[in-house]
Amino acid sequence: MNKTPARINPTSAFGALALTIALALTGCTSTDDGGTAAAPSEAETAGSSVSASGGTEDDNGTSAPPFLAGTETSTAEPGNPGAVALLTDVRLGSHDGFDRVVLEYEGGVPGWEVGYVAEAVSDGIGEPVDVDGGSILQVRTMGVRYPEESDTNAFRGDPGAIRIRVAETPEVTEVVYDHVFEGYGMTFIGVDETEPRPFRVYRLADPTRIVIEVEHS
Repeated sequence: MNKTPARINPTSAFGALALTIALALTGCTSTDDGGTAAAPSEAETAGSSVSASGGTEDDNGTSAPPFLAGTETSTAEPGNPGAVALLTDVRLGSHDGFDRVVLEYEGGVPGWEVGYVAEAVSDGIGEPVDVDGGSILQVRTMGVRYPEESDTNAFRGDPGAIRIRVAETPEVTEVVYDHVFEGYGMTFIGVDETEPRPFRVYRLADPTRIVIEVEHS
């Protein structure tokens, strides 16, 4: 059963914390139709964690690929040369049969390499990234650029600092956005079970989105 959509797009680690506090104070969040949705039952109030109540109902594909076994890796080349795609939003929601993570971009069509890893490591820094879950799905995107000061709509934050959690997702425990390094973006998806769950990855247009879906057990 799909959840009520609500989108969260912090522009900094400080902004993410301020937004979380605002959600706790107001008890509601904005929805796509201009109304309000009830705030999550478990709001994150420490660090730069972000709680949401969904937000991926508008990200349906007409021909999604089959789910891959947990031992496989999904790859796709960028749709244009150079590091030009700018990450503008990260969303998480639960749907009938799977949990969905959406990375939204503007200015380019990034490629990806998605697969399970034994440990989450920050790209370029080499430091481990704490990810809640029994297994870790690594999402490495190619052809993306670092946000400039003028990119007011960019999704940004300190490495490993932005965390998105939704209480209603049975498989995805959290999404941890790391950072961009030399044309590559890094995001980690914590999966509840130790045995990697089947997943699939596909691209949507207008706007450009990379969709990662983890199958429910």
